Amino acid sequence: PRAGVVAGPGIWPHSNWATDFVEAGGLKYADVLDVHLYPKGDPEPWAESLAKLWARMKERGEAKPIWLTELGCYADDDPAITPLNAFFGDAAMRQAFHPTEREASEWLVKFAALFFAQGGERIFLHAGTCGEVNGVDAGGVFFEYGGAPRKMLAAVAVMAGLLPPEAKFLKSDAPGEGVVARWFATLSGRVGIAWSEDGTPRSVRLPAGVKMLDLMGNPVSGAAPITGTPVYLVSK
Repeated sequence: PRAGVVAGPGIWPHSNWATDFVEAGGLKYADVLDVHLYPKGDPEPWAESLAKLWARMKERGEAKPIWLTELGCYADDDPAITPLNAFFGDAAMRQAFHPTEREASEWLVKFAALFFAQGGERIFLHAGTCGEVNGVDAGGVFFEYGGAPRKMLAAVAVMAGLLPPEAKFLKSDAPGEGVVARWFATLSGRVGIAWSEDGTPRSVRLPAGVKMLDLMGNPVSGAAPITGTPVYLVSK
């Protein structure tokens, strides 16, 4: 009787299947709404459809947590076969393939910030491990053959450390022209994830007590511009 019910059509909110599930009252019988995504392109458009569904769930008085139980985000800086993305996985996996591990890492952090700001509670990456040695399967988000870590592992580890499970979304604001930050409350303070919306380097004056960390958690000078690569703004 204490079991939670995770339910939904296993697809992203841009699909009528997701909106029809909500409008038909499916959330009355669920504790969590389940969605899946194997994306390509910038993360912002995907967040827009999620925001619309989240707003509708709140209008209906059914704002249940959203779990992304499959998220494809693949890259390999040392591919077994070139071009790798023509061979591995299925059509859904191939469209979630990024040119480099760095770009995949940046995409993951941006997308997570947007997801957690719109009712998202948990992300399950598909998948955490890789296939056979010298095979054409690059479906491991975190590890390459022999357990070698990909850049995405370090990026997600930093993000998980700064945004622990108890972190709650606070607000979005613009610390500078062309820069948007999503702020979260944690037990130790506030953490923002910020980037330049068009990728152009933007100068930002940080308030006193706010320090900037790069994608890998390293301190950054407060005078450094913010680019398309996400950074963390940490305030105690």
